[in-house]
Amino acid sequence: KGKEIKAKVIAIQEAEKLNESLIAKNQQLDHFAYVASHDLQEPLRTVSNYLEIFQEDFPERVEGDAVMYFDFINKAVERMRKLISGLLSFSRLGTSGEMEVINLNKTLKKIKEDFALLIDKNEIIIESDPLPKVTGYKLEIKQLFQNLISNAIKFTAPDVKPHINITYEETDNFYNFHISDNGIGIPEKDFHKVFDMFSRLHSTKDYDGQGIGLPFCKKIVELHLGNIWVSSTFGKGSTIHFTLKK
Repeated sequence: KGKEIKAKVIAIQEAEKLNESLIAKNQQLDHFAYVASHDLQEPLRTVSNYLEIFQEDFPERVEGDAVMYFDFINKAVERMRKLISGLLSFSRLGTSGEMEVINLNKTLKKIKEDFALLIDKNEIIIESDPLPKVTGYKLEIKQLFQNLISNAIKFTAPDVKPHINITYEETDNFYNFHISDNGIGIPEKDFHKVFDMFSRLHSTKDYDGQGIGLPFCKKIVELHLGNIWVSSTFGKGSTIHFTLKK
């Protein structure tokens, strides 16, 4: 019996050490992402500035095919700028302040106000259960719900009015949330891929974005010691499921 207890204590200590090591490694990665993306902004600004100067100072040289080439370069620079900006924001998640009690009904109300014009224009329906109060990082939790609602709106077929439903249930240790939509859906083979950084399942021509919305959500959920996953019927809609620790 004594040996069993000793073995359990050692196992718990090892798990705690591993957890501390993972937290330290994650902090190092975030710091690297911050420094790298911060430092990448300067040379990109230089490229962007000289492109602008060249086009203004030598308009006679930017004609014919050159117009198309400059357009390609400018678009690539802009996409790079957005990717760097996204990486910078990603590395800052969880640094916005202390954890606090958050009334999710107020959070959702604020998001609906932010999206008011879009909701009216596209006749978007957002339904939800009365939501609980959770303990977490206020800014990040708002970003989590905002990203998921924004995705649900964005990935809807052009002739379909977006209908989003937010439900939840609770267990002893977690709140389990489900955000369902009637969008274009995700093929089963891509269920894990959607949470990869900069992963894009659609062309920018059809659906704009940098492919960082769901990785952002994944990191925010993990900051709150939860999990996130997707279920979907391709062509009919998706549900994002996530848990937040009580």
